[in-house]
Amino acid sequence: MINILHILLVLLFSLTIISCGGKEESSSETTPTSDDTTIPIQLSDVNANIAGSKYIITTESSGGASGRSNAKTNSKTESLLVISESGEIDYGLISNNKLAVKYNILSPSGDYLYLLLDTSDANTSELNCAILQVKTINNDLKCIAKGLAIYIENYLKSNTYSSDLPLQFDANENIYFLAVSFTGRTDEALNCVNQAREGQECLYKYTIQDSSIQIIKSILDVSVQQIKIFHDGGIAYTGGRNCRQGEVWVECDDLGLEILYNDTIVETYENVNYSGNTYKYKRPPFTTGSNNTVFFGGKIETNSSEGVINTFQFSRFSTGRSFNSFIMPNFINFSSTFLETNGEIHAYGQYVTDKNTETVGNVDYYLFKLLPYSDNYIFKLNGNCYRSVDNGINCKHFINYSSNIVYYSKLKNNSGKISSEILATRLSDNYTTTIMSNSNNCESDCYLIEKWFLQNEKIYISLIDVNGGSGKFGYIDRSDFDINTNNEINYISGLDTYLQSNNVKNIQELSNTNSTSSVNPSAEIKHEVSDNISARIEFTKDMNFSDVEGNISVIDNTTNQSVWFMPVWNNKTLHLLFDTDNGTSASVESNPLTSGKTFKVTLLGSAKDSDGNTLGSDVVKYITP
Repeated sequence: MINILHILLVLLFSLTIISCGGKEESSSETTPTSDDTTIPIQLSDVNANIAGSKYIITTESSGGASGRSNAKTNSKTESLLVISESGEIDYGLISNNKLAVKYNILSPSGDYLYLLLDTSDANTSELNCAILQVKTINNDLKCIAKGLAIYIENYLKSNTYSSDLPLQFDANENIYFLAVSFTGRTDEALNCVNQAREGQECLYKYTIQDSSIQIIKSILDVSVQQIKIFHDGGIAYTGGRNCRQGEVWVECDDLGLEILYNDTIVETYENVNYSGNTYKYKRPPFTTGSNNTVFFGGKIETNSSEGVINTFQFSRFSTGRSFNSFIMPNFINFSSTFLETNGEIHAYGQYVTDKNTETVGNVDYYLFKLLPYSDNYIFKLNGNCYRSVDNGINCKHFINYSSNIVYYSKLKNNSGKISSEILATRLSDNYTTTIMSNSNNCESDCYLIEKWFLQNEKIYISLIDVNGGSGKFGYIDRSDFDINTNNEINYISGLDTYLQSNNVKNIQELSNTNSTSSVNPSAEIKHEVSDNISARIEFTKDMNFSDVEGNISVIDNTTNQSVWFMPVWNNKTLHLLFDTDNGTSASVESNPLTSGKTFKVTLLGSAKDSDGNTLGSDVVKYITP
């Protein structure tokens, strides 16, 4: 993740005139100060305008679009926009200085908005702050990463198929992020230069309760590729170790996937195998569940006639040790995993075939339901990868599945103009509708998807005009999608007066939800008839993970013996991955339930939610795979 950008940033930081006081800075003023450019930028020169907004949008715009006088508030910081419930658009940071916001991330509770700043920008560098924390209820603003720099673009590009963000949270809403430090700009205790080398990234933890910040020292020698924070503060990461010898970069020692608890490495990916055969490749793109579960796809090179097989693995970790691994064989090679809001876990992979000069390759995408488990793909997308007019290869296909409908995109080539079309297919009858298409052989209304991401129940889509005009930004609302009638993109209007090309970076939606802390939860046990791998329990509230897991039993109705399961949480859903050898092996493949037998799944009424409320009564279901 470290490249020439590091060198440029070091030079920029060394040439910038800054103020380096040790006192923590905060601001809750309501008016910007003088625009005298001879005075270094202070935090008091910046004010937040977030409270009362419905949407917060980060853009790549640096100015120059027409119609900016339509804004309610004057501001030279144009890279953060807010939209009210009534649709009014305004600036999210008010300042007479042009600051560059690269990303905005909302805390799980919605209490705080974190703004990641582009410290490679000259004006922003003067502020000497990588992260601004904004209290969403009253716009209180403070810097929590003084003298640091976060290479946001590098991280996102290195994790194209991951939903991980460059700033992540544990259950207490402490935040974790990778950043570099610079001598003279950072407090000595947080100076990564003293710990490693100039330009080397360190992992930082900011504790929200006391506003303290610290370096996680166990991975100082690691160049991190992907990182994920567990609910309880555990850390999973991939990358390379010993990438630098003095001032020279060398080929890294792959560390695969490691698990870190309390600043101590407790487990590595290489220790996990399938039937005695090891994984062929290290550094797998991985995903984590809500509680101490990591899962990923991988190739295993066997010694048998099977040769190389594709598998998908769930591994559960308790604090300080590997708990168990559960491997499901015969899956396609995965490129992405989706944690759905309804608790399901989906994945898709691809094969590139039939390569030729124009299309580069025909691509078959296979969409699977991992949990609840299905051993057959539920949808196959045939698409092409094209070589664009500038000889770049475009293979951007997007896919999402919810409530029996698959949403997906395909690429089209019109005389060298590569564009996207968006479709939806209902799986029950294969009925397909076109949500967006290009017209007039791409002479007009011709768009290419730049970004596609899911938040809540909305698929947000950022579109580039292939002909160089203004792009579009909108969403498909899965909760209100009627494939027969209401099947269009909901475009957010008015953005073209604020953006040069509607190049939206990301969006956060603030929701006003009533407290349910005193409400008792309820639960339902569900099982698909054909599934002998798993069952699931769907809750109406966030639960106390360990308490719930200790109040579940699975009994073989014939023998009256207990059946072990691996708990895999996603949101408010707990998946039970059954293992009939009762988890006796540290690394096991699938040992599913016997078809035709009946099993009793019981959740005791004493199970608690995260607020301490109990279910009140037992929930029981008999399942027969």
